[in-house]
Amino acid sequence: MASRKMNLSNATKAEIFDAFMQYDADRNGYISYDEAHTILEDKLGFMRSQSDAMLRLYDTNGDGQLSYDEFVNFYFKVQTKMEELHEIFNEFDTDKNGSISMDEARCALRNMAFKDDEIEALVRCYDANGDGKLQYEEFVKMWNAN
Repeated sequence: MASRKMNLSNATKAEIFDAFMQYDADRNGYISYDEAHTILEDKLGFMRSQSDAMLRLYDTNGDGQLSYDEFVNFYFKVQTKMEELHEIFNEFDTDKNGSISMDEARCALRNMAFKDDEIEALVRCYDANGDGKLQYEEFVKMWNAN
């Protein structure tokens, strides 16, 4: 994977550096798989196996951590995945109130061959706050579940 670092604006470089520092919790100059998983789980709802698989793609030297150069491409992939998730969430959230109701979930997931009882079970399973709807964070965990 070719690095995109050379063509970036100063603002984008600063954004990436800030993100790198956020991920690098122990400040050793590298992002461990554990550090990255914490963020991927929070931002994308990734399970550990999903995080490890994604990280292996960007850990080009195979040392079990991401250097800053490896992180640049990883960062763009995470941003792209976050944008995709927001788009999908917004498609499900037809009334644009910031959550997905049971009716909205039924409407969207029936088109994906889910049955009503399966949809209801999914919403109940991932509705962490018990309000009968899926907020974005809950939706992300549902969408990326294995």
